[in-house]
Amino acid sequence: SSLVAVQGPPGTGKTATTCALLKVAASGGCGGPLLACADSNAAVDQLLDGLLKLGVRGVRLGQPARVSKRLRDATLTARLEAHAERGASGELRLRLGRLQKDP
Repeated sequence: SSLVAVQGPPGTGKTATTCALLKVAASGGCGGPLLACADSNAAVDQLLDGLLKLGVRGVRLGQPARVSKRLRDATLTARLEAHAERGASGELRLRLGRLQKDP
């Protein structure tokens, strides 16, 4: 497992560098999913936007209300709502709720 930190002043290419590194790691079969994070919601949005433009699939975690509108379809919430098995999982949640209420 590796950890890479990219830091520097504004306008020095941190996002472009990070996106390029993540694309190489994702296409090189790094052996599992990658986690990228940043210190603000805006920075995470920029990172995901850059990755999507490079053709790297990504899922945005966090509160959907804090995600820029153009990336809302990439949130975990949106992906779960659009999933083909959504109906089945909703039914299971209802059944679980009933079981928890009935001791």
